[in-house]
Amino acid sequence: MNEKLLLVEESPYLRGILKDILQRRGYALTTVESLKETKAKLVESDASYDALVLVTEKKPELVEFVRKSRKFQFIPVIMISGEKAYKNAAKELKTLFLRRPFGIYDFDTFIESARELVEEFEYT
Repeated sequence: MNEKLLLVEESPYLRGILKDILQRRGYALTTVESLKETKAKLVESDASYDALVLVTEKKPELVEFVRKSRKFQFIPVIMISGEKAYKNAAKELKTLFLRRPFGIYDFDTFIESARELVEEFEYT
């Protein structure tokens, strides 16, 4: 698999658990804990990610930032939140929404679905 993911999660505990699980599943992972740190990673000249995984309870500012970026506007984004209200915002931003709690065994399917959603966006 070896897809490169950028995982954004504020909680060190949850970030550590997700990192461990996703690395065992074969993903190459970069983890960050804040919006500021994520933006810094995304603007690095050699930044290259196959998907962005955003675990949040806040307004999806980062997704909006990514969608406006020339370099990453078509990167698949998976937004994970316990807030059901974010589902509509995710749809508008061409982002796959996973509501907490979620089954990690379906993660590969979520990555593929996010990629397909972005491909649809590219060609419309």
